[in-house]
Amino acid sequence: MKLDPVRLSLAAATAFGIVWATCTAFVVALPAISNVAAGGMTHFMGPPHMLVTATGFFIGLVGWSVAAGVTSGLLAVIYNALGNKAANSGL
Repeated sequence: MKLDPVRLSLAAATAFGIVWATCTAFVVALPAISNVAAGGMTHFMGPPHMLVTATGFFIGLVGWSVAAGVTSGLLAVIYNALGNKAANSGL
């Protein structure tokens, strides 16, 4: 099975965008719980203090979505290349 790098990239970018927006909504709606959770995930002794701004939201949204798209596209290209070599070598 071959993966379509463009479709996989778009799907990953969309998924990461949805996750980013959802996480930001939690931070805005429940800042105290979000700070404690983030502190626990990043091994801080005390929770960090997150500040959500419109600019920060959009920079993160675009940044994470592009990074996810490029990474998954590269993953698809490598996966397809390895699949072709395995098929050609009789594996």
